[in-house]
Amino acid sequence: MAVSQGLVMGASLSERAVGSRALALRSDGVVNSAVAWERYGTAEPVAVVSPQLEEPPDPEYPWYVSAHNSESLRSSKFMPSPPGVTMEGWWTYPYYSCQAKRWLLSYTVPVATVRGLKGVISLDIDISNLEINQCEVNPDNDSDNQIYSFHGTHKCPNETTYCDYKPNREMNARYAGWARGLYICRCRPGYYSINHPEGFNGSLVEVAYQEFEENGLENWSEPYECLKCQPGCETCKGPEPCLATYNWPFR
Repeated sequence: MAVSQGLVMGASLSERAVGSRALALRSDGVVNSAVAWERYGTAEPVAVVSPQLEEPPDPEYPWYVSAHNSESLRSSKFMPSPPGVTMEGWWTYPYYSCQAKRWLLSYTVPVATVRGLKGVISLDIDISNLEINQCEVNPDNDSDNQIYSFHGTHKCPNETTYCDYKPNREMNARYAGWARGLYICRCRPGYYSINHPEGFNGSLVEVAYQEFEENGLENWSEPYECLKCQPGCETCKGPEPCLATYNWPFR
């Protein structure tokens, strides 16, 4: 299979395209020939060690699935394709590469004929600088640096609190957004919390929810609920009434 560096890496100098490989396979699934490149920053790609020849590709590769294990070449390694969209290949789920020391997504395109799988081309995308924002989408503060599929996955009790995204900038800047619970559950207008006026730590809320999922803990969200203000209070800091009350027996 004739494959060039330009075919796999493309002409784009996008910083997030950090690796690629192309494999030619025999009918028995053994690698017949292979090439691989890596890119650091916006530098030109450099050749790296490719998958071993005369051996089947390692089934642990996140971007590969054997045709002998899956006739459709689909696997739990790959994300479902969007409804109504025809794609030539499939995206993996995010994974951490110990070798590259990066969070990656890989796009895999099988090269198939009527006689079976003849090869695989895949491209690695660095997503380490992306952020996991579990709060709802904010149209006024939309960022293309956030992974859209995580929006709305926070565990704040929606009836009395709302999610406020707070990335931890004290962490390594490259991985600052890669953690659950980087948000504050703040009281909605008309609700209050005496002990937590600034809101509830999202990481603690995540732990409580995990306890609920694993052990069926009832009322798990109760410690993170805000209380309703007294009638007439648009906002409040406690249970004090906002409207004057009459003591009818003393009138």
